[in-house]
Amino acid sequence: MQHCMNYSRVAQFAALVVGLAAANIAHAATYKTTLLNPAGFGGSRAEGAAGGHQVGWGSGLSTNEENHALLWSGSAASAIDLHPLEFDNSIAYGVDDGVQVGEGSGPVTNQNNHALIWRGSAASAIDLNPVGFDGSIAFGVDDGVQVGQGGGPSTGGYSHALLWGGTAESVVDLNPSGYFASGATAV
Repeated sequence: MQHCMNYSRVAQFAALVVGLAAANIAHAATYKTTLLNPAGFGGSRAEGAAGGHQVGWGSGLSTNEENHALLWSGSAASAIDLHPLEFDNSIAYGVDDGVQVGEGSGPVTNQNNHALIWRGSAASAIDLNPVGFDGSIAFGVDDGVQVGQGGGPSTGGYSHALLWGGTAESVVDLNPSGYFASGATAV
């Protein structure tokens, strides 16, 4: 009798597993893929997304194989090249409510990365690199605040977490006392 009872429990357990699997299949998430690579770019990469917009970078023959920060609104045809003319390379990492953040480098920055903020166009680019810093990068943006990291003589050469309010002069060094280095990637 015990032997039959074990088979009955196994059968009930198997029916439960099959039922749960069927329920999960019925509620499986559906995803849609959209290629964002714009015409004239050999490749591109999305780094962040929010509110129906995506940011990242692309390069190809049209950019002399240099990275250009890009802003999309859900399609390859919507791509806006955010790359400032005085920079060689640029990348966008974060986007929120019409504001994009990232980095750029070139002769104007002594080839060091400088944190950048845009408002939908290349002409709107603002260099956020603070005085006393050799370089910086902005990774995150939300509600008028930008975060990232930077370093230079004022930080002893270590990278420190930074917070901005839209200008280089607004920077706040977030590095905790007693720590050599830190960084902020999201806000």
